[in-house]
Amino acid sequence: TRMKNAIEVEITNHGTTDYKGIYLAIERKEEEPADVSDANLRDVNTVVPSGETVTVELTYRPSIAGPYYMYLMDSNARILARLATEASAQEPALSLNSLRLDAAPESEETSVVVGGQENTILYNKVYSDAACVRASLTNAQEATATTPTLQCDLYQYDAGQSAFVKRGDLSDRETVFAEGSTQEVTFNFDDMEKDVLYAAALHRDYKAGGEEQTIEAAPEDTIVYFKVAGCDLTMAETDNWGAVFSGHWNKDKFLELASTVPSTHFDLTRVTGIDSVPQLANPNILFYLDAASEAKGKNIIKDGICEELSLTMGHDYYAKEPFTARRAVFNPQSSSTKWQYIALPFDCEVPEGSRARRIKKLSNILISESDEVNTTLKACTPYLYRTTRPGEDRITATDVNVDDGHGTATSDTLSYSFSNGVARKGLRMLNKADIQTFVEDEGATIPAFSGYLTYDKDVSTNIYAYEKKDKESEALGELLNQAYLLAENAKGQLLPEDLNTFLDQIHTAAACYTRHPEAEEIAEAEALLEEGIKACRRNLIPTDAPIDLTDVYLTNASFESRRTTGWDITRETGQSSKVTDVSSLDNYMVDADGSYVFHSYSSSGKGSVTLSQKATGLKNGFYRVKA
Repeated sequence: TRMKNAIEVEITNHGTTDYKGIYLAIERKEEEPADVSDANLRDVNTVVPSGETVTVELTYRPSIAGPYYMYLMDSNARILARLATEASAQEPALSLNSLRLDAAPESEETSVVVGGQENTILYNKVYSDAACVRASLTNAQEATATTPTLQCDLYQYDAGQSAFVKRGDLSDRETVFAEGSTQEVTFNFDDMEKDVLYAAALHRDYKAGGEEQTIEAAPEDTIVYFKVAGCDLTMAETDNWGAVFSGHWNKDKFLELASTVPSTHFDLTRVTGIDSVPQLANPNILFYLDAASEAKGKNIIKDGICEELSLTMGHDYYAKEPFTARRAVFNPQSSSTKWQYIALPFDCEVPEGSRARRIKKLSNILISESDEVNTTLKACTPYLYRTTRPGEDRITATDVNVDDGHGTATSDTLSYSFSNGVARKGLRMLNKADIQTFVEDEGATIPAFSGYLTYDKDVSTNIYAYEKKDKESEALGELLNQAYLLAENAKGQLLPEDLNTFLDQIHTAAACYTRHPEAEEIAEAEALLEEGIKACRRNLIPTDAPIDLTDVYLTNASFESRRTTGWDITRETGQSSKVTDVSSLDNYMVDADGSYVFHSYSSSGKGSVTLSQKATGLKNGFYRVKA
C-alpha cells in the first residue's frame, strides 16, 4: 500500500488498422466496469500498428490493504483481461549499515561544552565545499517492500549557547527498498562554513505506508560529526591522453575537472580518501590508484594489475603503459550477424557461437590469403568477426597482458585503431551490405577497436575457396540466432529438462559454428538444431488457445534457409529450379512471404515441378498455405 506498483500490458492488434486506447479499471469489489469512464488508468497515446504487439506499463498506488480487481478494456469498454491482486500493508524492517560523508575524510578530535559538560568529539575533516551525507540501509529479507520517508537533520555547534543548533533538514521519499535489498540514501547540504563543527543526524523513526516505524541502529551510529575544509583536488594534463590528480578525493570536483579534458586515463595515485571511482561517458577510461587504496571496480589499475578490465567498441582506449588484467571483457557492440572487422589489445579465445577469420594479403579486389577460421584472437591484429548473438556476445580473457593501445597497423594495407578516427581518402571500411565489401567512405567515423584497409580498391569478403562452407555456416548462424532468442523466451515456460535439452543442442551447434569444420558436419549440425527448434516450439504450444503452427510442423516453410531442406522435389524434363532472392524476381512477384522463394523455370516453357512435404501429429492451431 501507498507504493507505486506497475501493471505491464502486452497488446496484440489483430485488426487491419492501427489502434490506440488502453484502459484499466481498478475496483475494490468484483464489479465489472460499465464504460471507459470508470477506468482509473488509461493510455490513449500508444499506437498499436496492425499485426504488431506492444507492451505498455501503467502504474497505480493502492491506498489501503485488501483485494483489488483489475479490468483491461479497449475503447469500446470490452473487457480484454482480468486480474485479481492483493495489496498488503508495508511492513519494512530497516537497519542502518553506516552513516558517512561522501568525500575524503580525516579524523580529528575536538572538545566542546554541551549542556555544561565538556565532551571530546571525534569528527571528520571533509575536503569539500558542501556536505553529502550517505546513509546505507538494509531492508530485512522477511520484510515487505517499502518506500519510507527518511529524514536527516543538520546541526551547527554554537559555542555561545554551548549547544548544537538545528540548521535545517532534508527528507527522502523516493528510494524503494525491496525485500532483502540494501540502498544508499543521499542528503546534500549546501552553503557550509569552513572550520565549523557540524552534526548530521539520521532520524531513527520514519513513516512507511502511513505507519510509524523505527530503524534498527544504535543512537550513536545515527550521528556523524564533521568540519568542512574546502576542496583541494587539482588536475594537471599530461601529453599521453591522460591527466594527473592531486589532493583529497571529491567526486563532484573530479567530475567537473575530468569533463574539461579528452583524457582516456586518470592518474589518481596522489589522491587520498578514494572509496570508489565514478562512471564516466567513456566506459573505457582507466583509473590508476595507489596500491593501498581500498577502492574496487572496473578499469582500476594498481601496481600494473587490473582486476577487471571492461572495454567497449566505439569508445577511445589509450593506457599509460601495458598492464596485466586478471579478467578482461570486450563488448563488440554487435548489431547484426554480419561480419565486423575488429582488433583487441589482448589475446583471447573466440566465444562460442561466434566466428573469426584473419586477412593476410589482398590481390586486386579480392582477399588472396587468409586463415579459414581462427578460434583465438591475437592482440593488436585485426580480424573479421561475426556472432550469432548480436548485442549479447562478449569476448573474454583471464590473466592476460594488455597492450597500451599506442599502435595502429600490422602491415602497409591492414590497419586498426583503438581510438575513434575519421576515414580519409584511400581508407576502406567494412560495410553491412548483403555481399560485404571494404569500401571507401571518406569522412565516416572509424570506431575504436575496428580494423580498416589502406588500399586503392574495394575488396569483397567473399573468398571462393571457402564459399561452400561459408554458406553452410551462414545458414547455421541464422538458426543459432533464432535458437538463442527462442531459448530466452522459453525460460519459465518449458519444463527444466526440456529447456536443458534444447540448451545442450544449442551448445553443440554453437561449438560447431565456431570451429567451422567440413561442410557436411556443419550441415548435420544445422539439421539437428532445426529439429531442436521445432521440438522446443512444440513444447511451447498452449493447450487453451490455438496459434499459428506453420513453422512448427513444416520444415523451411517459406524457404528462408535459402535451400530446399525439408521438401521432396519432382521435376519433369526441361525444368530447372532454385531458391532465389525475391528481389531478383521483381517483375514476377508481389506480396512474397519473406525474402526468398522457390523458383522453377524452363527454357522451353514445358514441364512442371512438384514440391511436397508430409506433416504428421498436427495439433490444434492455425496453418498457412499459400503460393
